[in-house]
Amino acid sequence: MKVVLFLQLLVLVIFVFSMYLLPSNLYFISILSIFVIVNTIGLSYYVLRILTENMKEKGIKLRWLYFTIMVVISLVTFSYLLSNIFKIWLKNYPESAILDFLNTLLIVLTLLLVSFGISYLTLKRELERQISENKRLEELKLKFQLESLKSKVNPHFLFNTIATALSMIEIDEDKDKIKNYLLEVGNLLRKSVDAPETWTINEEIELTKSYLSINKTRLGEKLDFEIFVADECLYKKIPALILQPVVENAVVHGISKSKKGGKIYISCTTINGQIVITVKDTGIGADKIVKGTGINLVEERLKLFSKNSTMEIVSKQNEGTTVKMIIKD
Repeated sequence: MKVVLFLQLLVLVIFVFSMYLLPSNLYFISILSIFVIVNTIGLSYYVLRILTENMKEKGIKLRWLYFTIMVVISLVTFSYLLSNIFKIWLKNYPESAILDFLNTLLIVLTLLLVSFGISYLTLKRELERQISENKRLEELKLKFQLESLKSKVNPHFLFNTIATALSMIEIDEDKDKIKNYLLEVGNLLRKSVDAPETWTINEEIELTKSYLSINKTRLGEKLDFEIFVADECLYKKIPALILQPVVENAVVHGISKSKKGGKIYISCTTINGQIVITVKDTGIGADKIVKGTGINLVEERLKLFSKNSTMEIVSKQNEGTTVKMIIKD
């Protein structure tokens, strides 16, 4: 943007210089004059656009003040250039020649404006169609990936849950405890497969609790977890199954690989109108994070749900990993 502004300003200076020093031909000087006007409008647009982007975080009154000042400066500059251009024309050419030229120019400009308007509308509609089509394809792609994620149950998770149930039977564990454990596993699988594209944070947390409870039974004292959800977050909508891959990573790659085990902290709060979900584990951690398919899919779905959403991952060897998801409400 800054390069474009600099080049436009440079061209504007050159043409203003030519307009004042080379008034040898009416058509030539008028083309230069029109170019000056167009560039002035272009420069004003870019300056206003940059100011608007830079003033997004400011108060609305301050933004309107800056906008008003820039509009006034642009109008004064435009009026000054226009009046000077006509003075040059009147000084160097007879009035009849100027009138003939202006009539011809008016007709040409009208035709150009009509053709540019038609072209602009055509291109705009085509661009909107392509954007809409790309968005539809992206949604279909992520929907397909979500269905794949729901139908693909981690075989190791199933093997481990079955092995845990068999171990509980072998050691003659209480039948009600075994029954509740298997019901929890069935409930988790059913909710995962039946999950819609979006649901409430409360539903997501309930699914996560089931997953962690199952792993708590399997890993025993090696795994502990703590969940805090602010009341204002409970019924906020989020993409379904965005926590499960993150928590699964914490259990499989963080806690279970640590000799002393660890704890998983899950929290959900709102800050400045944004939902902040944090998953922190005290597992083995890592100096370098390599995002797997599940984490990449979570990040893509967050972006599609809210384009300003972000995911931050911080990990330290022997200290654990923290994943923070920020979703614009």
